[in-house]
Amino acid sequence: ELDSLRESLTELGVNITGIHSDIEQLESALSASQGRLRGYLDLIQEADPIRQGSERLILAR
Repeated sequence: ELDSLRESLTELGVNITGIHSDIEQLESALSASQGRLRGYLDLIQEADPIRQGSERLILAR
C-alpha cells in the first residue's frame, strides 16, 4: 500500500509539473496576444483622428 501511495504521489508531481508548464506557455501566449492587440489598437487610433477626438472628450469628462 505504501508503494502504491508513493506511485500516486510521483504521478501527482509529474502532473503538477505539466500543469505548471502549460500555465507558463499560456501566460507567454497571452502576453504576445496582448502586445499584438495593443499594436492593432494603436494603428486603429492613428488611422481614425475623429475617434481619437471623441475618446479624448470621453476621457476628459
